[in-house]
Amino acid sequence: MNIAAAARASGLIPKTIRYHEEIGLVTPQRRPNGYRHFSRDDVHRLKFLSRARQLDFSLQDCRNLLTSRSSANVREIAARHLAQVEERLADLSQLRVAL
Repeated sequence: MNIAAAARASGLIPKTIRYHEEIGLVTPQRRPNGYRHFSRDDVHRLKFLSRARQLDFSLQDCRNLLTSRSSANVREIAARHLAQVEERLADLSQLRVAL
């Protein structure tokens, strides 16, 4: 599928998809005419990236999650992220009390 169809399927805008390609998070094939061709796996990766970014994972964490072959490594990344979220929640709770 082309970038417009991949955008519709993944919920991302084409500009974001191009950026993800530029930084190496997704590598669609190129047709002889130079157009991008996104496979189902590419769209799956884009959906994953979209959801991970909504959950505020960094691009580096997304890269590590996509390339990790170890479930222990994935758990470590998720646990570290959860600790950061809990820290932010505690800070926001203190802010609420102060206000």
